Amino acid sequence: QTPGMVRAATPTAHGVLIELDIRQSELDAAWAAVESLLECFSAQHGSQSADHRGGREVTIPVCYDERVGPDLGWVSAQLGVDREQVIAWHSGRTYRVMTMGFMPGFGYLGSVEEALRLPRRETPRTRVPSGSVAIAEEMTAV
Repeated sequence: QTPGMVRAATPTAHGVLIELDIRQSELDAAWAAVESLLECFSAQHGSQSADHRGGREVTIPVCYDERVGPDLGWVSAQLGVDREQVIAWHSGRTYRVMTMGFMPGFGYLGSVEEALRLPRRETPRTRVPSGSVAIAEEMTAV
């Protein structure tokens, strides 16, 4: 629950975005609302690290068939390993949702195996089929 002027508090990979409606009051009151949120968060989570805050584990089935994963060959060539190694690296660990993406339910998961990290595409795709798996830098997304 958030104080009246706080529209939303959205966790990200390395911080939190707090959206305020400061038309409701003065800036001092806005700062007080933020401090209240921080106190509430601290009371709920204490000094626990992010790795120990609970949550639930969800298994996401992934199909690595080249008919639905056309970049698998390109990724394996870039990394100098076979497709099976790429699949083993990607599927061989448990990921944590680090932040939510631009659409509801679109989670950025981290962190991928160091050897699997590739830079973002120079030109982003304008269309990405539903259910696609993406890997860029230390994140993977579904």
